[in-house]
Amino acid sequence: MLRRSIALFAIVFISGAIAIADAPKAPPKYAPKYLTPQTIDVVTLLPDPPPANSPEHEEEFVQLLKLQKDRTPEEVARATEEEHHLTVFSFADVLGPDFTPEKCPRTAEFFKTTLTPDLQYFSKTAKAHWERPRPHTDSRIHSLFTEKDGSYPSGHSTRATLFGEMLSALLPQDRDRLVARSQQMGWDREIAGVHYPSDVYAGRVLGKALATALLAKPEIQSQLEALKPELEAALKAK
Repeated sequence: MLRRSIALFAIVFISGAIAIADAPKAPPKYAPKYLTPQTIDVVTLLPDPPPANSPEHEEEFVQLLKLQKDRTPEEVARATEEEHHLTVFSFADVLGPDFTPEKCPRTAEFFKTTLTPDLQYFSKTAKAHWERPRPHTDSRIHSLFTEKDGSYPSGHSTRATLFGEMLSALLPQDRDRLVARSQQMGWDREIAGVHYPSDVYAGRVLGKALATALLAKPEIQSQLEALKPELEAALKAK
C-alpha cells in the first residue's frame, strides 16, 4: 500500500493533476471552481488510514498520548490560534509583521475566496469517503477542541500545505521556511489531539496535489502574478 501511495503521489508532481473517471463525490453543497471533480481521485491518491485496532493505529494512538502529556502552554496557544484563525496570514511569522490583511487585501481575497471552493470540495470528498472517527472518541484522548467531521485527511494540514505551496510559488526564496511552517501547522493538529499522524500526512499529500493542479491553470497563474506588487511592497522591510 505504501509503495502504491508513493508512486501515485509522484504522478501528481509529474502531470500536475490526476484524472480518474469515477472519483467519489463530496457532500452536495460543495463544488470545485477551477478543477473538475475528476481532476484528483482522492481514493486513488491517498492510502487508506490504518484500520482501528491495527498495530499502526495503536502506534499512532500512543504517539498522541505522548504529545498530550508533553504539550506546552506555548504549543497549546499556537494550536488554539490555528484552530480558530488559520489563514494565509498565519505565515506572518515567516514573512514578517507587515504581512497582514490590511496591507495585503488582494492576497487575503485570493487565499480566502479563490482557493476555497476547490480546497473544500476535495477535502470534504475525502473525509466523506473514509469517515474516520476523531481521536477524542476514545476517552483517553483529551483534545483541545471537539470536531464533528471525519478525521482523515486533516483539513487544516491540507489547507496549510496548499497555502504554503502557493506562497512558495510567489516567494521561492522563502520556500523552505514556508513549507516548514505549513508542516508545523499540521503537527499542531496532533498536539491538539484532533488528528492522527496519518491524517496530517494525508493532508500534506492532498494539499500538494491541489497546489500542483491549480498552478497548472493559467487563470490561477495570472491571479498570482497580480499579487506580486502588493506582496513586494508589504514585505520589502522584512
